[in-house]
Amino acid sequence: MVPTPDRVRHRTRRLARQPARLGRPRRAARRITLDRDGCLWVAVPYYRYGETGGYLRIAEGGELRDRIDVAGYSAFACTLGGPDATTLFLCESTVLGQPRSPGDGRIRMVEVDVPGTGTP
Repeated sequence: MVPTPDRVRHRTRRLARQPARLGRPRRAARRITLDRDGCLWVAVPYYRYGETGGYLRIAEGGELRDRIDVAGYSAFACTLGGPDATTLFLCESTVLGQPRSPGDGRIRMVEVDVPGTGTP
């Protein structure tokens, strides 16, 4: 199941309010990165608990612009970088709810069309 734009919009608003409520840096900051079009790349650990997730590129208003699904892993973080800021670094590990072991994570790199802003 892929999150609907309404669910993504609700979660994004909830994450944006989190630092004020908690009084500390937001955990979600590790899961998102902003590109020059103003879209967020969001790491979604799972679409359903115990299954895999992926990375969603969300425009203002919640429109889904791009999607990278992950097979056999959960998505935990992403950031845009590299010489032209067009490399999307994807941090992945064991699917939530599955047994874990040291060293089961990975970092992948994917080239995207729209560069990052230079800040997470």
